[in-house]
Amino acid sequence: MVDELSIYVPDRAGELARILQLLKTADVNILGLTIDEVQSVSIARFIVDAPEIAQNALEDKNYTVSVSKVFTVRLAHAPGALHGIVATLAKAKINIRYIYVMQQKNSLDPVIVLRVPPRQEKDTKDVLEKNKFAHVRLKDLMA
Repeated sequence: MVDELSIYVPDRAGELARILQLLKTADVNILGLTIDEVQSVSIARFIVDAPEIAQNALEDKNYTVSVSKVFTVRLAHAPGALHGIVATLAKAKINIRYIYVMQQKNSLDPVIVLRVPPRQEKDTKDVLEKNKFAHVRLKDLMA
């Protein structure tokens, strides 16, 4: 599993630019990103090459950061590939909290970022391995 940073972004012009500048200054490379709006704030979810450095840089400037474990799984670049993973997890009664797509460096195949409830992490790992869905480690996302 990979660490994902969730940052609460106030609904003000320039906030995302400030966050990105902090990460740039800390020499943190962003590997994956999704942003969701929730009432008066946005939640930016990042996969980065140096999660601890990023977390410290953001918290030093009073941003609220939480760290979650997520699965990163290689997805075949073909119709129905995402359905295959999602249907397999559904059959195993695993709840997907959210999912988004990122790109692995030097690969044409996308990688899905997948979060499940913590109590289902072991079962998810077992189901993905049993069904030969390839987990992508952080160091492989950067290679």
